[in-house]
Amino acid sequence: MDFDYQGGEVVTAPLTFKGRRLILNVNTSAAGEGRVAILDAQGQELPGYGLADVRYINGSYTAKTVTWRDGKDDVGALAGRTVRLRFVFRGTKLYSFQFTE
Repeated sequence: MDFDYQGGEVVTAPLTFKGRRLILNVNTSAAGEGRVAILDAQGQELPGYGLADVRYINGSYTAKTVTWRDGKDDVGALAGRTVRLRFVFRGTKLYSFQFTE
């Protein structure tokens, strides 16, 4: 996904996952930034995993772990549930995302 400097967002189709961490291969460029929220199957933010909770991502990473409030990065409690991911970025190239142990 390629987000211009005006910004944009993408919501994934519903998915289920295994793992405990959400990892991104992302390059925000110098002035770019972004956030990721985890939504339920209907598109509502899950408590503690919303845009207001997630830490901004800025930089170039091949394996950036997404973290939320208080450094929380363990999403294992959501594994097996149907969720969607909401990516809100500007000036960013998002190459891939994956869930890992």
